[in-house]
Amino acid sequence: MLAIGVPTRNQAGYLRHTLQSLLSQSIPVPIVVSDNHSTDDTQGVLSEFRGAVRVIRPPHPLSMSEHWNFVVAAIEAEWVALLSSDDVAKPSYAEILLEGTRRQEDAVLVRAAFERIDGSGKVLGTSRLLSVRPVTQPARTFTEQLLGPKCSFAAFAVRKKVWEAVGGFPESLHLFADWGLWLKLSPLGAFVYVDRIASQYRVAYRPGLSRERLFHELEDDVVIYKEIMPHVAAQLINVPRGLVDRASRIRFRKRLAHASQLLRPEETEARRLVAEVLTPWASAVGGELLLQRFKEGAVLREAGLAQRLRTVARSVYERITHPV
Repeated sequence: MLAIGVPTRNQAGYLRHTLQSLLSQSIPVPIVVSDNHSTDDTQGVLSEFRGAVRVIRPPHPLSMSEHWNFVVAAIEAEWVALLSSDDVAKPSYAEILLEGTRRQEDAVLVRAAFERIDGSGKVLGTSRLLSVRPVTQPARTFTEQLLGPKCSFAAFAVRKKVWEAVGGFPESLHLFADWGLWLKLSPLGAFVYVDRIASQYRVAYRPGLSRERLFHELEDDVVIYKEIMPHVAAQLINVPRGLVDRASRIRFRKRLAHASQLLRPEETEARRLVAEVLTPWASAVGGELLLQRFKEGAVLREAGLAQRLRTVARSVYERITHPV
C-alpha cells in the first residue's frame, strides 16, 4: 500500500544513515533508491544494502524535480513517500504515514510533523502544522497554501494515481516543485495531517545556502504566483481571483525584503539580476517602485507583514466558512 523512494545525488556521507533508518521501521515497507549519477561514493554505500533495497538509476542526469518524478514513476504502490537522502526517518515514519492514508477515503496527500536537525544530527526544533486541520477539504487545501507550502518534503505521502493525474511534480520549478505539487493536488481531494513526528529534516548544514538558493527560489516564486496558482484557483469555487492577487502582493514584498537583506547594497550586479527575475512579478502586483528601490541598494523591511498575513487569513476563513 505504501512504498518509499529515496532520490539521491552525491550525499554518500548521509545516505547510509538514511537507509538504516528506513530499514528500522516498525512496519516494513518497500524501499527504492535512485542514484542520479553521483560522483562520490554513493555506489559504495548502496552496495552495503544490496538485497535490502531496490536500486535504480535514470538513463542520464536529471534535475531535482525530474528525478523526483522518475522515482515515483518507478514505484508500484497505491501511496508513495519520498525521503531526501540526507534526512532521517523515525522508526514510526511509515506507520504514521499509513495511519494518515487510512483516515480519509478521498485523501490525496498525507502530511506529518518533523524535527529539524543540523549537519551533525543535533535537533534544532520541531515543526508541526498547527494551523491545519486533521482533515482538510478543497478549497481550503488551496487557500491555506496561499503564502507558502503547508507540507514538508520530509514527511509526506501522495496517492500515486492522483500524482499521475496532475502530471507529477512541476518540472519547471527548481526548488519549490513539492509546493507546486501540493497546489496542483489541492482541488482533487482531502489533505490529511497526522500530528506525530515522522522524520528529521536536515537544515543549516552548509554555509551560504540561503544565498546560493536565492535566484532559483525567486524564479520559482514567479512561476507559482503567475502560472500555477491562477490555474489551480480557476478549478475551485469560492476562491476569488482577488484573494490570490492579495497573497501574491504580500509574498512579493516578503521575498524582495529577504533578497535585500541577503545582498549588500554595493552588490549592484546581483541586485540587477534579481530585479530582472522579479520584473514580471512586480508588474503584476504593482511593485515596480519597490523593485527600483531594491535595485538602488535599499535594505527593505517587511513592515506591516504580520497584519497583512492576519488579514489574508481572516479573509480566507470567511470565504470558505461563509461562501456567498
